[in-house]
Amino acid sequence: MSLSGFLELAQYYPFILKGVYWTLLISAVSIVGGSVVGMGVALLRVSGSAVLRTAGVIYVDFFRTTPLLVQLVWFYYAFPVLIGVNLTEIQAGLIGIVLYSAAYLAEIFRAGILSIEKGQREAAAALGMTSLKVMTRVVLPQAIIRMLPAIANVFISKVKDSSIVSVIGVT
Repeated sequence: MSLSGFLELAQYYPFILKGVYWTLLISAVSIVGGSVVGMGVALLRVSGSAVLRTAGVIYVDFFRTTPLLVQLVWFYYAFPVLIGVNLTEIQAGLIGIVLYSAAYLAEIFRAGILSIEKGQREAAAALGMTSLKVMTRVVLPQAIIRMLPAIANVFISKVKDSSIVSVIGVT
């Protein structure tokens, strides 16, 4: 590309920066929100209650088997009709992409939690730790190390998925 080509591109610099801003914002919100919701769903999936496990399975199966594009269109056009509140393009896009990424992250978190040997939990319980302490001090620190490659993969895909929100009008 010649110098004149770069000079021609320079006129679009503000537009490109705006696109980078929205890409980073949508990606960051989907990563943080998806991680929070995903951890909650993962804990449902490893719960001792059959009702909670079933709720977690239904959530994950629904969001992982439906294309993100369909979910975004649904959240933007159908969801406001059901709840009676109009959502902006960015709100609908963020809700859709957060819930979509949460389903994938929930499976990663669940697999990481279940990858920790049962003996680790039993040893912590034998020391008198509560279930919450066992999870936060014994299981999760070990599980996070095992989950990092898969989590990084989801984070990269969220940056790429952020472009799909343009279908519902986010420029």
